[in-house]
Amino acid sequence: MNQRYTRTLFLATAAAIFARSCDAECLVGDIMYMEGDNTGHIGLECIDDSTYEGSTSICGPDGAFVEELQTFTCPAYCVQCGPRGFGAALCLSTPTTDRDCGEPEYFDNNP
Repeated sequence: MNQRYTRTLFLATAAAIFARSCDAECLVGDIMYMEGDNTGHIGLECIDDSTYEGSTSICGPDGAFVEELQTFTCPAYCVQCGPRGFGAALCLSTPTTDRDCGEPEYFDNNP
């Protein structure tokens, strides 16, 4: 390798490392998410028989997660289990609503 090629390769590598270190990172347990990464979502309330509003978490530019409300589509049926809340909109294969949804969860009583 000639000296000019080696120097160019070094500068390109250094620039890539620097650019990577400027991205925000969000740590959850032992998993590191980069800025813009989505950690998933949870259903809040059915809008109709197949769509629901959900809360999604995205790694923000300052290294903290940002909660956003979005509309999602179920592959089959959206079934509302109790009042609006975390996990209340369920995607199911049948439109059955005569189920025991259980007791209110922690988040329903501790907003």
